[in-house]
This record gives sequence, structure tokens and C-alpha cells, in this order.
Amino acid sequence: MFFRGDIKLVSLIVWDVCCDMSPEKLFEKYRLSLENDLGLASHTKSAYLRDIAPWVAHLQENLGGFSKAEPVILRTYLGQRRRDGISARSLARFLSSLRHFQSFLKDVSAPSRFIFSITRLKFSEKLPEGLTVAEARELVSRQSPTALMQTVPQNNFLALRDYLLALILYVTGLRRQEVASLKLRDIERGREIAEVKGKGSKVRFVPLTEAVKGVMGEYIVARRQFIDSKDLRAKDEGWLLVNNRGGGLSTRSIDRIILQLGRVRLGRRVTPHMLRHSFATHLLDAGADLMAIKELLGHSSLATTQKYTKVSSARLKEAYEKAHPRA
Repeated sequence: MFFRGDIKLVSLIVWDVCCDMSPEKLFEKYRLSLENDLGLASHTKSAYLRDIAPWVAHLQENLGGFSKAEPVILRTYLGQRRRDGISARSLARFLSSLRHFQSFLKDVSAPSRFIFSITRLKFSEKLPEGLTVAEARELVSRQSPTALMQTVPQNNFLALRDYLLALILYVTGLRRQEVASLKLRDIERGREIAEVKGKGSKVRFVPLTEAVKGVMGEYIVARRQFIDSKDLRAKDEGWLLVNNRGGGLSTRSIDRIILQLGRVRLGRRVTPHMLRHSFATHLLDAGADLMAIKELLGHSSLATTQKYTKVSSARLKEAYEKAHPRA
């Protein structure tokens, strides 16, 4: 004899089996849906899957005894991940990924017991690390007196490419993936504006300074000569920054090049993201409008850009405490 609660639980189990709605099967369908989503960048899709995979395993192990989405299931998972050493920032990112996953679950009419109420997780905001103006100038200087490599050789194509890469990252504030995705056709005739495809396939137009335009013209000529000398014209897909085989630079290669350049020129660790932070902070320090910086960075929300005001204020306070006699 079944009681009402038993019948409800049995019906849920039968629904899962008949309709192939186990957490693992739903996750596989989610993965396939991401593959077909042209509006998301590949690294965003990978991040979603990385974040959600442990959660699906947790559901698979712990959801069997529950007939609905009990908050304790999510709380237990978050607590365990925190004890495993996962930072609050990473858990906040997981919750953002979980919202995306649960939106998919609702679209495919998944059982409601897989869909949890999500609250925002608070975490302390770490101020982004960047370069000083002097360090940035040293890094992108054509002639750097303290560098082991005194100049960028005029006849060395790969050295010229690396120099242009660093210059683009600092002068435009582009993300490394955005730089890796640039093609020759994205640079307007006259090389004054770059067309950039950012997060969510949003397109924006970024101005190029005189310094970038000059090096860009030199590089494009050298690029053509390099492709011809290596007999790579048949393999040339039009990427702006190319590797030794004529293919586009990967984000990993961009990381490696900037890391090496930072060690040689500054004697310290430098990343592409640090150059993006430096771009925004130096503009703000010079009095640039926050909304203009938001557009240049490709942020969808002004709140994301406002973190640079904290960096600028922190620098102002530090300068005050060093210089003011009554500080």
C-alpha cells in the first residue's frame, strides 16, 4: 500500500527513467546544446562545463532520496567545495554557471527537483594587479635601455610580431582571446580602427593610436614577406598575428610571449590581463570618462568597469600618504 508521498517519489523516478532525465543524461544534452550555441565563445563553453561537471556528479550521488530541490543539497555542495580549498570567487562563478545550466533545464522541461533556488555569494573583491606607467612604457618601448634585447630587430619577423602584440594589448586593452581572434580584414584601411568580436560575439570598434598604426604597417609588410618566404600562402587564413607555421597565435602562446617579454624587459611576471588592467587604470588616472573606458573594454555592465576606480583611488591614497607632511 502506497502513501501519497511514496506515489509521488515513485512517479518521479519513473519519469527520470522513461524520459532519460538523469543528471548525467541532462548534462550530456547540455554539452551538446553548448556545442551548437554560436553566441558563446569556446572558452566560455569550456568554463561552464568545468564548473557544472562536479555539481552533476554531486546530484547523481545525493539526489536519490529527495523528491524536490532541497536547499540543503546545494548548501552541502558549496560547503564541501569550500573545504576542498575552492575560493569564494570560484564558487561565485560556479553559481553563475549553474544559473545558465538551470536555464537550459527549464527549457527542456527537466524535473523541478533538479532546479535549485540560487542566491548571490558575496566575496571580497581583489584589486586587479597592473603596471605603473613607467613599467608600461618600458615594456612597449622600441628602444629599451634596461632590456637585454636592446631593440626590436627590423629584420626579425617574430620579434616584431611579439612587440606588436604587447603594444596592442596595452594600447587597446583587448582581451587575449580578442587579440588572438583578430584577422587582417578586421583592421580598417588606413589602420585607424580595429573591429573586435568580444564576449557573447558582441562587436565593437577600437581606435588604434599613431604608435600602433606605424608598427602595424611595418608588421603587415613583414608578415607578407614571412608567409612568402616560408611558402605558407596556401595555409594562410588571414590571422593578424601568426605563429611560425602561419597559423593564428593561440591564447597560450600569447601568455608565453608576454611572460617572456616581462621577464626580459621588467624582470617581473607580466600577463595579458595585467596589460588590460593597466590600460584601464592609466586612462582613468589621466581623467578619461568611465563610460568611454567601459565601451573600450567591451564590458556589458558599468559595475565591472567601476573596479578600476578603486585601483585609482588606492594609488591616490598611497601617493598622498607618501607625499603629504601630515599624512
